[in-house]
Amino acid sequence: MRSTITIPFSGQKILSALLVGIFSFLLVPDTSAQNFRPEDTFFIKPRVGVAWHLGDTEKSPFNFNMDNWKVEDEPPPFSAGLELGYQYSQTMGVSLGYQLSNHPLAFHYGDTVPDDFADPAGYYSSGQLLFRFGAPSRIAPFVAIGAHATKGQHDLAAWTYGPAAGIGLDIVMSDRVSLVVENLANLTFPDDGFDAASDTPISEDSFLPFDLMNSLTLGLKFNFKSAFTPVEILSMNCPSATLETGETGTFTASVNADATQPVAISWDFGDGSTATGMTASHSFSSGGTYTVTVTANNGEATDSSTCTVTVREPVPASIISMNASQTQFDVCEPVEIDFDASADGDDPVTFSWDFGDGETGEGENVSHTYTEPGTYTVTLTATNEAGTDTRSITITAEECIAEICFDITEMNSVYFGQNSSTLTEEGIAALNENLDIFEQCPNLGGMIVGYAAPGERNPEDLSADRAQAVEDHYVQNGMAASRFQTEGRGVLPGTTKKEGAAQARRTDTIPVQTEDM
Repeated sequence: MRSTITIPFSGQKILSALLVGIFSFLLVPDTSAQNFRPEDTFFIKPRVGVAWHLGDTEKSPFNFNMDNWKVEDEPPPFSAGLELGYQYSQTMGVSLGYQLSNHPLAFHYGDTVPDDFADPAGYYSSGQLLFRFGAPSRIAPFVAIGAHATKGQHDLAAWTYGPAAGIGLDIVMSDRVSLVVENLANLTFPDDGFDAASDTPISEDSFLPFDLMNSLTLGLKFNFKSAFTPVEILSMNCPSATLETGETGTFTASVNADATQPVAISWDFGDGSTATGMTASHSFSSGGTYTVTVTANNGEATDSSTCTVTVREPVPASIISMNASQTQFDVCEPVEIDFDASADGDDPVTFSWDFGDGETGEGENVSHTYTEPGTYTVTLTATNEAGTDTRSITITAEECIAEICFDITEMNSVYFGQNSSTLTEEGIAALNENLDIFEQCPNLGGMIVGYAAPGERNPEDLSADRAQAVEDHYVQNGMAASRFQTEGRGVLPGTTKKEGAAQARRTDTIPVQTEDM
């Protein structure tokens, strides 16, 4: 009868649990930047799993009858190993390894295991040289080829040699660690070196000219340096609003945190200027549309991103309109004038007013009161950060004119001595009365007309001199010459020497509205 053990499938349960863990990991989506295996680095890989064999004593490549799991006081068939290797590139590596495997019943022939069967220790030590070639992906299938030398620990086993081959999956777990699932087989020569020494008579030693040692293992591959992770630009932020020339904008970028260091960030602002760092500030000296490029580099990988920035020239303040509610008025009493203005240009635009009488104001719409007659130059200045514009208008505040000033039609005349243009005291007194009227009525001017009497010498010149004498008196007493027009008309028409000669030696001041002159 064959003997049994109490936990016959413990190894299978462990393997099943590990496989469930592997598939759970594979189902989690990889949202980070791609991880590559490190290149040009050493690694160490312990591995453990189950073992079985194909040979003269076990003629099936799989132990479906589970005999090897039922040997009392012996561990189930296992395989354990340790490798030291070198990863040349993403797809190729080489390793030297040691493997210890247990193959119970390797020396037992027959379909039954006696109750008193004592296993003559089916433990085997193998040295392996293996080359592996795989895909460059995170989950990478691979093939392994190489050679082995194997010796059993019992005298029935001799040294065997031969090729080794296998297939597996290399699953990247982190930047230094991979989980490796691998099925590896050692093809052993000579045939009886595995399951019986050549000097031991074995009745059934003719199944195959070789034996096959198999192992299905899980291993953890620890690399001596980190895997290279390419840098990737995750975001790029540029000023969303239009910049003005000279205005500073802030530019930022972010990259994947797991990128292999050092990571260098550089900026090209499209105007010949550059900067470095995750955050940069820049101002443009002229208007236009600029393509800004950020580039991230970490040695073996480069990533770039771009954005477009619009820059405009600042618009200086420019006055569009400037208005006054009145520009000419009489100051019979204080008069309030309303002023308004508008301007183009970048905000904010400020408005400053100079009303020409020493007073000032601020704002687009202002009011100012004039109390004295005069001519005032009102100046508006519009200002913003880009520039200044100025415009002026003239305000005329006239003296208050009484109603009577518009009704005066006659003024005093003056009389001269014969052949004389000199003013007499009576003439001066008459002219002073006229001066009072002119001072009170700024709306009045005068036509000054001189005459001569018949018989006087050079009447044309004499009449002109008499008119000029009157004007000179007015001007010398504060009147503006522009308010008068002077002429001499010679002999007063219609007079004779006998009739009114004294009345003809005269100068008349005829009142005239200045606007009619």
